[in-house]
Amino acid sequence: MCNKLLWSALSPLLENGFELIYLTIPTGKSMDELADFYNDTLGDDKINLIGFSLGGYIATYFAAKFPKHVRALFIIANSSTLLPSFEIKKREAAVKFIAKGGGLKLKEQQVNRLFDKPADNKQQVDLVMQMIRQQGESELLSQYQHTSDRKDLAEQLNTLSIPMWFYYSEHDPLVNASWFKQLHLKKQLTISSTTGRGHMLPLEKPAELANHIITWAGTY
Repeated sequence: MCNKLLWSALSPLLENGFELIYLTIPTGKSMDELADFYNDTLGDDKINLIGFSLGGYIATYFAAKFPKHVRALFIIANSSTLLPSFEIKKREAAVKFIAKGGGLKLKEQQVNRLFDKPADNKQQVDLVMQMIRQQGESELLSQYQHTSDRKDLAEQLNTLSIPMWFYYSEHDPLVNASWFKQLHLKKQLTISSTTGRGHMLPLEKPAELANHIITWAGTY
């Protein structure tokens, strides 16, 4: 449920050394359809691809299916595997609630759980709430109905020969930290964890994240 505002704290820290191009996630598409969409969009381009959360899973799925387009991969707050069972149940309940006319209910305490220290990041919490309102009910339904059925991508990623960097909070409940043990990419793989449970790392820890991205960019 994020849009370009997600990168508002991070992009100023990178704009001098990078050309930043924002890729939207079109609605109503499965993972394969999304990968095909980006394949058509990129043409013959080869890019350095950064993805956050759902976008992180889509980025790894795309890299596994169309490695010719990806020079290097940086994934934020995502383990590229099945969603946790509690998240699946939450999504199913939300879809049923909306289908019965309940609409999109937005509570600040739900957004607070996405941050390690919400009280210290009130402006960022408000920004996440703003993004959710801007994306709206149809976006939520599309993502829950079309992108929740995921598979473990470790085997596919282990066949790639591109630099990969995974960055996540060590206690983020939406990340399966044990999943990273399946990756055996040796020199081209970096896994970095940060303290806390925060999920919204581009907003909560932009400076730390920017330093990692700059280092990642210098590995190829």
